[in-house]
Amino acid sequence: MRTKKITLYYSVTQKKVIPPGPGELERKDSWIRIIQSEVKSEWEPITVRVTYQIFNPETDQQRKFMEGPVVDYWLIQSQDLLDGDISPAMKRKARETLLDKTLGYDVDLMDGKARRRKSTTDFVETQEWHNYLEMLRETEFEPNGYEFPNSEDFWKMAEAYGYDKAKSASIEQLRRRLKGKLGSSDLSTNG
Repeated sequence: MRTKKITLYYSVTQKKVIPPGPGELERKDSWIRIIQSEVKSEWEPITVRVTYQIFNPETDQQRKFMEGPVVDYWLIQSQDLLDGDISPAMKRKARETLLDKTLGYDVDLMDGKARRRKSTTDFVETQEWHNYLEMLRETEFEPNGYEFPNSEDFWKMAEAYGYDKAKSASIEQLRRRLKGKLGSSDLSTNG
């Protein structure tokens, strides 16, 4: 099986249900055909679970903002990473550190790790995400003198160039500003 999961989005109004576009439905049908080709026999079917849940694009956008620019900004500033690539392992560790600091922490027990902290998947309302991002700004960024990413500017850039390019551009802009601050502080101490 090429992929284990596929997601479709339906829009629902008071009077109608608007299904995904024909291309998305064909992608789903193609995925089902691939699964069918991997069924060993008629008496051993593969089960496909279909879950319907309400999707809030605003909370998804805030989650992406936190896991993208917010984590990147914190990692770059806390580790003085003014150059080079950020490895996925570094980013994962930074994300976990931020979550541990702000939502509680997991506990290592003899028989494994016990989940003790809240999860960002519990944030289902836009206001919960807003409150969490504000708490991050107030507890992890401002006291340390770190710059917090501007959400509006980031999403304007993402709309114009795509999420990944906006993330790369915002990282480069932050690094330029930090290098500029370091350069100007070097001049003031040397002069």
